Amino acid sequence: MAEHVAAGDRSFVDEEYEDAVKHYTKALDVSPSADAYEHRAHAYIKLEKYIEAVQDATKAIELDGKNAKAHLRKGTACFYLEEYETALQCFQQGQHLAPGDNKCEKWIHKCKAELDDEGIAAPAPAAPAAATAPAPAPAAVAPAAAPAATPAPAAPAAAPEADKPLAPAAAAEVFSGKYRHQWYQLGPKVTIDIYAKSQQQDAVKADLTNDNTHLKITIAGSSSSNTAAAADQQQQEDDYTLDV
Repeated sequence: MAEHVAAGDRSFVDEEYEDAVKHYTKALDVSPSADAYEHRAHAYIKLEKYIEAVQDATKAIELDGKNAKAHLRKGTACFYLEEYETALQCFQQGQHLAPGDNKCEKWIHKCKAELDDEGIAAPAPAAPAAATAPAPAPAAVAPAAAPAATPAPAAPAAAPEADKPLAPAAAAEVFSGKYRHQWYQLGPKVTIDIYAKSQQQDAVKADLTNDNTHLKITIAGSSSSNTAAAADQQQQEDDYTLDV
């Protein structure tokens, strides 16, 4: 595995990011690790493949919650996806884990500026993640998932098969519903990320039906708005079939 990671690093330095992704993928095929996922997430960011970068950074955090660079990569990808609140929480966590690194601090200022422009209050810094803790999910403009607790847009759901092998990161998907979503599997655990901007975390509900292949997303309408559009959005539902 080490030789594949080293080859990926050389390609990355040479700005050959597609080749870097291939080398890191080979390393992950040999032995999944937080460092390899973090490295590949960085390469995906350079390729502007932000969905894939979020997936890899989330897997890195699940494998090693103290990997500060993984939080940085996830925050960066979420920022470019305009998920500023989630990004801010990721950068705050990364800054806590690596207080001497000023990269997260710069991104924190960028996130707060974007949230100020949107009129959204910046969330309080998230509590430190334990090394073995799974990547959790934020609220508001953040990717909402069920259940969720801390700054990762992920919610565990039962795997279709307990012994199903590790699935590769899914490509950015084309969707026809209201809410962008993605899913991936790490061992016996399936994680589904749901991106619903300007929604409170407790307003988002996700249910799996039909042998865990059908995803139903329900968004409760906001009672704080009296606009006609908001009135039409009370109890929105979107149905998707997962490609498993």
